[in-house]
Amino acid sequence: ENFYEGAFRWAEILQGQGHLQEAADMYAQVKGPPAFEVRASAAELQCLADLLSNPPKDADKAWADALRARAEKAFDRFEKTAANPQSGATAELRARATLAKAMTQAAGPSPRLQQALDTLRDFEKRYPAATELHLLAGALRLAAASGLGRYDDAARGVANLPTSPPNPGYADLLEKIAHNFLRTSADLAPTDPQAAQKWANLAAIIFDRLKAQGRPIPGHVKSNLAQVYVEQG
Repeated sequence: ENFYEGAFRWAEILQGQGHLQEAADMYAQVKGPPAFEVRASAAELQCLADLLSNPPKDADKAWADALRARAEKAFDRFEKTAANPQSGATAELRARATLAKAMTQAAGPSPRLQQALDTLRDFEKRYPAATELHLLAGALRLAAASGLGRYDDAARGVANLPTSPPNPGYADLLEKIAHNFLRTSADLAPTDPQAAQKWANLAAIIFDRLKAQGRPIPGHVKSNLAQVYVEQG
């Protein structure tokens, strides 16, 4: 009768050691009091998000789609359990589960970027107290906008970046997004040089902010930035 608690604690240990697949499998077995099950379903979803965010070298669309289908079921279980007043599901836990769902959609091979944007719609309004997660939600939207080639959405997101120094993990994410902008710029350069320059300018804005916060500029992008500065005069 105490299996649910043992399974939950064991899954926490596995997750802490980086055994994400095994942890997700164990979290999925937690069937018990709503307070345990709601946390287990949210944790399973986070494990799946982390797996998709760091895929193995041989990962392909089929591998990612299988994890995303499982993530959908985990999120459905979370929402169903969270609706039970006995679950004690907090607004922060709901926000984290929503963000994890968006991560499963946006990360890994063949991402479902539009679905991620739909999941994150009005995230800040729905969870106004989860300010720490607002940064990550905004970064995910920037990545999705880049992948979908939506310059206006990306420009608005860059304009709304926080001015306070981000934590190292958030800075890493911003740097990846700036790289995505440069790749989008390179893809557009042969057919639409003007649009390519606009995407490169967005990348420069992010790199300039990171530089102002003490983060060194990667050597392999310095020539790109130099070109942007030349074009800007």
